Amino acid sequence: MNSIVFNSIYETSMRIVLLLFTLDNPLSLEEIFVFDFITTYGKEFYLTDISLNGDSEFTLSKATLRRKRVVESILYLVRNGYIYPIVLKRETKYKITEKGNDLYKKISQTEYSKKYILTVKLGKRELFNKKENVLDLILERINNDE
Repeated sequence: MNSIVFNSIYETSMRIVLLLFTLDNPLSLEEIFVFDFITTYGKEFYLTDISLNGDSEFTLSKATLRRKRVVESILYLVRNGYIYPIVLKRETKYKITEKGNDLYKKISQTEYSKKYILTVKLGKRELFNKKENVLDLILERINNDE
């Protein structure tokens, strides 16, 4: 693991554990990527007043790198027993394990984690249940900027 936590596989892995525990449903790679991206940049999606990972005029351009980091983090989490893959209707989704639940308990009390969890719950209510294709959430935002 990299000694720098910010923007690392470790940081992304912790957020994925928070996300999967909070939503309590198996999620596909694309759902994890989109929900995590929207949660950390909630202001860009008119969900929150501030973005948990800061504001930038280049936020939407970070999506490609973020998706790559999510893929790496999912592999790390599966390899280490924090989440496991399940195949549902020809789609792989990921669910948190008991070991992942234990990690959640250890990391969920930080101030950042509490804000992340609150934003996930807000996103679930306001955005996540409204689209058939979750990537539409990001694509609509990009198209609104043009």
